[in-house]
Amino acid sequence: VDNDADPDNAGVGYDYYWSPTATNGTWADNAGGTLPSGTYESAQPWTLLEGCPLNGTWTIEVCDSWGSDNGFIFDWYINFDPDLYPEPIVFTPQIGADCDSSFWTGPFIVDDGGDCDGITILPENQGVFEYVYTATNDFGCTSYDTMVVTVEPAPEVSLTAQDNWCGVPVGLNANTTGVPSNLNVEWTWESTGGDIEPVTGSNNGATAAVDGLDAPVEVTVTMNLTGGDIDECLASATVPVGIYAPPVLGPDEEIYGLCLGDNHILVPQLPPSEWDLEFTWSSQANGTLAEIGSSLTVNSTGTYDVVVNMAPPCIGTAAMSFDVNFGPCAIESIPNVFTPNSDGENDTFEIEGNAISSLGPTISVYNRWGELIHFEQDYENTWSPDQDEVSDGAYYLTLDINSYSLPIEDIDHKGVITKVGEGFRYVGSLEILRSRQ
Repeated sequence: VDNDADPDNAGVGYDYYWSPTATNGTWADNAGGTLPSGTYESAQPWTLLEGCPLNGTWTIEVCDSWGSDNGFIFDWYINFDPDLYPEPIVFTPQIGADCDSSFWTGPFIVDDGGDCDGITILPENQGVFEYVYTATNDFGCTSYDTMVVTVEPAPEVSLTAQDNWCGVPVGLNANTTGVPSNLNVEWTWESTGGDIEPVTGSNNGATAAVDGLDAPVEVTVTMNLTGGDIDECLASATVPVGIYAPPVLGPDEEIYGLCLGDNHILVPQLPPSEWDLEFTWSSQANGTLAEIGSSLTVNSTGTYDVVVNMAPPCIGTAAMSFDVNFGPCAIESIPNVFTPNSDGENDTFEIEGNAISSLGPTISVYNRWGELIHFEQDYENTWSPDQDEVSDGAYYLTLDINSYSLPIEDIDHKGVITKVGEGFRYVGSLEILRSRQ
């Protein structure tokens, strides 16, 4: 209520409300004096507001219809039905263990650690690179910080192995150049197998040894430079280390059926070796033998041992024994015909049995006029005359054996055998046929 005598004084204020749910009428319905505070019905229907957007600027226009006094408005506002509002969407950023409100930007990032507190970079080239760390706090405020990383040319490391492993440690040599003496250098060795032992390390290189291998491995050396403006600078190299396999021999052998007077060569069966091998032969009868090769020629019964070692400095050995048995050997049969026609069947005059080379037989062949046409000492079943040498026909054969201890009656033949001294003589006919009808 104002005082017209004092137009600048607003007087006492009243609170008036208009609501679609009011039941006490409009202002006009309550005319007749000062209107009390309260909630009134609108003069116009509320449906006129349908379709008006909630968001935006709302303007109220007040018309003073009473000329007898002055009207004052202290303030005004609009209360909307809460059902008219959409569901609120609220985002409250949280700084926690995950990359929920912090992140890094920059080149060559390969790992953010899962919490974005720190990153790992793997530069592909040298240069100056900028990295920005951004974080948003619980109140939605964002801040960031910038880090500049200078990537210098990486040092180079070369790594070599002295040789393959063969029972002794293999030396490893790592070399680098151009590392300033004021920097710290740390060398780290890794192997896919065996045991590796660092030996030396400096700004120029490092050495180590790998041992105890049971399979080929790969050895890696990593050089880490620190100091000065360098927090960490890594360079590495890898080298394969193979294995020279130790010798492997088969089981001991027993050898029978050798004829007295023959020579027999003992050869241990070995897989191919990439390393030099040394052989030591011995017998139970004579001890260590002079032979140092990979085979031994023997002609008497006995047990022969061989030890195979890898040549120094390698360590690897294997051994086996040969139980060798010589004895008298029999002549099974003496033929009286053969066909030297080069058809691959019965082409040579062959005394059957396994004693021919040791018995040293002598053969003499005569024609029908008693002329000697072939003579051979220490015969070894090799006579196969051609047509120009001996023609087809019947011939006379003598076979002399100087020493034969087995029963001569067990020999199959078509002639006559006569005991002579410790041996015997065979006399019989021999027919040469080149064409078979």
